[in-house]
Amino acid sequence: DTESPSVPTNLLSSNIGETTVDISWDASTDNVGVVDYEVFQDGISIGLTGGATSYAVSGLLASTGYAFTVQAIDGASNRSVLSSILNVTTSATPDTESPSVPTNLLSSNIGETTVDISWDASTDNVGVVDYE
Repeated sequence: DTESPSVPTNLLSSNIGETTVDISWDASTDNVGVVDYEVFQDGISIGLTGGATSYAVSGLLASTGYAFTVQAIDGASNRSVLSSILNVTTSATPDTESPSVPTNLLSSNIGETTVDISWDASTDNVGVVDYE
């Protein structure tokens, strides 16, 4: 057998997380049979699927872009051309830290129906955007 499998097509991403993504594709065809797929992340092999048309990628960084490609392999070790690139950006790390409590609450310009209030700004690891 000297015939290479067809190129994997229709790469899709799903379940995109902060450090993980699932990728899948349509099965390749071959005159003898496709036995495996090799998955590449940014041009570097990250694993074989054992013939499955999906792969769970882990160990990624949050808020980071990655380029994935897939190559089909037949029983005679013939390889397809690499698939088209699937670009994926992982999710951002959620902000779970609350801002600090506003301090030094002061009133001024006290009138019959109005009052001005002020306070020292709060701090936050990401940024304070509003006060209620």
